[in-house]
Amino acid sequence: MRALLWNGRELKNDSSRPRPASDDRRALVRVRLAGVRPRGTLVLKSTHAEAHRLSLAPLVINEITVVGSRCGPFAPALAALAQKEIAVLPMIDRIYGLEEGPAALRRAAQSGTLKVLLSMAS
Repeated sequence: MRALLWNGRELKNDSSRPRPASDDRRALVRVRLAGVRPRGTLVLKSTHAEAHRLSLAPLVINEITVVGSRCGPFAPALAALAQKEIAVLPMIDRIYGLEEGPAALRRAAQSGTLKVLLSMAS
């Protein structure tokens, strides 16, 4: 399998990174939920096998929308990207400088926008 490159550097799956303990992940979900304003959206990204105890009352009371997003099999996706089987450039609406973060978020929230990127290049 060929290496996947980003800006000339090989991307690697770093499984050596320390992962938070289960209690830390549950606390993190509660903290993030507390930070969602009424009628806001909470995006849950990942799949955790552990059972969670979380009061749903704040979701209902504050009319919070919950969106889940899970990862599929990485190996075939990375291979398809490396072999340029997927055209990613048409998915990018616009690239913003990091200092334009608020404008990028506004654009990303507009209907029909699939992806915006933040560039940290000078």
